[in-house]
Amino acid sequence: MSTYTDASLVFYPSGYKASKAYSLKPTDGSGDLDFTRASTATRVNESGLIESVATNVPRIDFTGAGCGKLLLEPQRTNLVTYSEQFDNASWNKNGSPTPIVTANTTTSPDGTTNADTLVMTSPSPATRLEQSVTYASGTYTISLYVKSLSGSNQVVRLFKFDGTSETNSGDITVTTEWTRITYIFTSVAGSGNISIRAGASNNNVNIAIYGFQAEQGSYPTSYIPTTTTAVTRVADVCNDLDITSFSIGNSYTILIGAELNPLENNKVFFTGKTSANTESFTLRNVVGQLRLYNTIDSSYPLTSYSSSTNKWVLKIDGTSYKIFYYGGSAASTFTTARNLAHFNFYGSLTELKMQNLIIFPSALTDAECIALTL
Repeated sequence: MSTYTDASLVFYPSGYKASKAYSLKPTDGSGDLDFTRASTATRVNESGLIESVATNVPRIDFTGAGCGKLLLEPQRTNLVTYSEQFDNASWNKNGSPTPIVTANTTTSPDGTTNADTLVMTSPSPATRLEQSVTYASGTYTISLYVKSLSGSNQVVRLFKFDGTSETNSGDITVTTEWTRITYIFTSVAGSGNISIRAGASNNNVNIAIYGFQAEQGSYPTSYIPTTTTAVTRVADVCNDLDITSFSIGNSYTILIGAELNPLENNKVFFTGKTSANTESFTLRNVVGQLRLYNTIDSSYPLTSYSSSTNKWVLKIDGTSYKIFYYGGSAASTFTTARNLAHFNFYGSLTELKMQNLIIFPSALTDAECIALTL
């Protein structure tokens, strides 16, 4: 079997323009994915650098190196102001001696000289770089890019105070390479602070910092730069692909490859529909598992994975359908006819890094389906 030759639709994240993510096949544009996002956003490019992407332009993200993935994220707001300008008055320098911030001293994760140096001399527990934010009740994630400038590892802590209690991340060791550190916590509603303290008590510390982010949610999303006010990145939407011309009849095979966020829970990222408005299947991310729900028959098969990278194959032969899981796991067969017409992908509901979408206009053999999941 030749994947490209035998398939009627092949999508790997590669070419794109405003409002479109291009499929490799067909080449006439009929298999391209429609895309919208009503704000700018950032991605990690092929050089490993953070860069801004314009409104309605898809993001092919290379976080962690390797092949690029189509990044679809829900809406998030960075509550921190002056997220890169730590010398600004919005950042309080607390403690004695006070923290010293020097602006634009070293190359940041975006490749320009706009990262700041933070020096803490003989820091006490009260020595902090701090900013006030307003919380709603719920789960929050704070994150910051940090690297040591002293030639050796340094210890950093992230703190939150929500007007009721203070908690912190515990010691996080940072090296001389840029690392994004995070702290996830639950807060009550009200005004409070987020802060960073670097160095164990009475040990001088010299670190570079960039891109502080405080967002409501259970994991850090792509970096959202701010200046005078909080900034919202709107959700990515890539949906409603009419597949009737690619599946050709009622016998076909579909492969979807996606990297799921292991911190998400019970979020739908894909639906297959028998018509434009009738759901037949949904793929749902349930912490560490991928569940495919047969929404018409109120049933679903379930399997667990040791990796957050998932491949899923649906084989339909006109009278039944069979599901194959990542790694060639045993298939589940359902003796009910299904004939999908539309696909929807939901960055608005959960973080999704889409790796591929391939449609074959025939029901492949079980062995071929298993080979696609490996």
